[in-house]
Amino acid sequence: MKKVLTFLFLITIFLTKTFSAPAENYLKLDFDLNFENITKKLSDGWIYEETGPNGINKIYFSSSTAKNDWNSSQGFKVYTNLDFVPFNNLFIKSKLVFIPQYADRFYQTVNDEHRMYLEKTNFKIIDTEIKYASNIGVLRYFKGIGHTHWGYDPGIVNVFEGLSTYRYEIIRYQGDLFNLYKEQYDTGRYLRVSGRSVPEGVELNLAYRDTKFDLVFGPEVIWGYKDGIYSKFNFSTYISNWIFKHALIFTSDKPEYITFSDPNERLTNYQYALRIYPNSKNSIDLGVLYCPFRLDKQYTYVEEVKEGEGDYGTKYKIHSDKTSSKDAFGTKLCLNIVSYKKFIEELKLSYTYLAPVAGNKQEFSISGWKRIVDINTVSLDFIYRKPIYGALPLIKDINGTIILSPRGPYDPFWVNWDNREATIFSFTYTFDPTPYTWFYKYQPNILEDWNLNPQENSNFAFAVQTKLAKYPTSTDRMYYWDENGKITWEKYGASGCWPTKDYVGEFTFVGRFKFYPIKLTTRLSFGDSLAKGSYAYTEENLKPITNFYKLGLSLELGSWLVSTSLGYNIWGPEEWFETFGESYDRLYQIFVSKKFDIFNTDFVASVKYNAVRETDKKYLAPEIADFDEIYLSLSTRFGIKGKF
Repeated sequence: MKKVLTFLFLITIFLTKTFSAPAENYLKLDFDLNFENITKKLSDGWIYEETGPNGINKIYFSSSTAKNDWNSSQGFKVYTNLDFVPFNNLFIKSKLVFIPQYADRFYQTVNDEHRMYLEKTNFKIIDTEIKYASNIGVLRYFKGIGHTHWGYDPGIVNVFEGLSTYRYEIIRYQGDLFNLYKEQYDTGRYLRVSGRSVPEGVELNLAYRDTKFDLVFGPEVIWGYKDGIYSKFNFSTYISNWIFKHALIFTSDKPEYITFSDPNERLTNYQYALRIYPNSKNSIDLGVLYCPFRLDKQYTYVEEVKEGEGDYGTKYKIHSDKTSSKDAFGTKLCLNIVSYKKFIEELKLSYTYLAPVAGNKQEFSISGWKRIVDINTVSLDFIYRKPIYGALPLIKDINGTIILSPRGPYDPFWVNWDNREATIFSFTYTFDPTPYTWFYKYQPNILEDWNLNPQENSNFAFAVQTKLAKYPTSTDRMYYWDENGKITWEKYGASGCWPTKDYVGEFTFVGRFKFYPIKLTTRLSFGDSLAKGSYAYTEENLKPITNFYKLGLSLELGSWLVSTSLGYNIWGPEEWFETFGESYDRLYQIFVSKKFDIFNTDFVASVKYNAVRETDKKYLAPEIADFDEIYLSLSTRFGIKGKF
């Protein structure tokens, strides 16, 4: 590893000597000091036990005799942000946290601050980036710093057409049609759940004109994928007026969801992708994938017959075979049509075939969007997919002995939420009278708070979205992140997630209002949401599906921020709540914060109230209880900067 880093560093130094860029040299230190007081009360009739490593989680039980009082705890946090440019082309950033005391809580009790306190670790480096850059080459080390995928490299540009201005996403082709190098931006979630600052690795980027080489490697470049190596080479060729963009991609890592019996075994992928531009607007994508994983390994599949005519009196004939090289191939074809006769702005058609070892699915998708009278945008997405080999059913004999179980960690392929049979529709309508300040920040049609553009300056803009999905067949056994920050498979004999009889759907509305100086955002969503794990479908105290309602409101007025939300039958805050089918009957949240200045120093004071109520007493999951929690916080930020 050290030899590789030295070699890459020398290459970048050489490039920098040839193509240098001036930069200001400085050292900057910012300090964030935070004091918090949490006052909480578990409702009468409830008790809890601390569980997980060192007691990081809480499991609740009902007790008719339990009487509980309010209690408080205090916590302190100090964040230090380092920004250092010692000389041209070298940039160093790091964030450290010091936690001398932790304030205990009921809501999201599994978090890294709690973990550090229990492990008696007061100090931790949360993220670091060391980057050496030139005009044609970048070498960097990153830890806890997110990165995008290799599907495309997006950028936003304003385009003027007559008297109107529109925001367009400019796509710079990168070629990862099979999403081998996954996007990693939810770094706070990775740290909270697993206690690790990921992604972590070393990256080298070299570019000359339209030729580009990328190499990334490290202990955990993608969350849950250990010891990864990822490389990509892009180049272009030209024939007449046609442009051909090529991508060669290699990835090799050890995902935690795979149980490797051989220490030398890895998940390796080879991909070639080609984009053809027959003209300046439209394009065709062709991709080939080879994934030689667990070849010559026996696997089981079933053939469905009439009830009672199958093995053991079932409707299934059980067969077995061995994986071979033909099971490791995949292919993908995409057609991208732009501005077709003014009928539609953009239309994408895609077909994917992945043999069992390469991904075990066939998928067809179509998406398109149309702008109507400049300020209205309509988008439609459709996906149909089906696995090559479906999930294995759970079969028992008359004595209850398991004859056949859904696939697990030692199998060469599975059926999960990425490849189970599904028909999915999504419709989105966006009303934006000022398209030059786009409604969305990063990607269209994602109605999450992080994706709403804070620069939107329309007096009124809104988006509505509806989704429908049907899953007519089941899955194999599933895996999930547990409270210990580890991937855990469901036990042998778990049934898999059950099929749905009908479509399940949800509706979302996001409205944004501006009454100067007030900015108001409203959110309404309701519908059905399926649990993501098998246990929710078979155990009495867990829910396989929840019919939820959620209403939210956020108001900004100068230095004030007020938000409130009401949730009915919503999944709990961590992903394992959705996996296990653990929902809050009622969740009430209020948040108020105020920024102010004292002696040229910024302060923020805030209060947050969380309340959970279990009303029907039907699904008393172990991590659900009635409680009230008041969170008071006071923070300040100050820093120093020296130039040299």
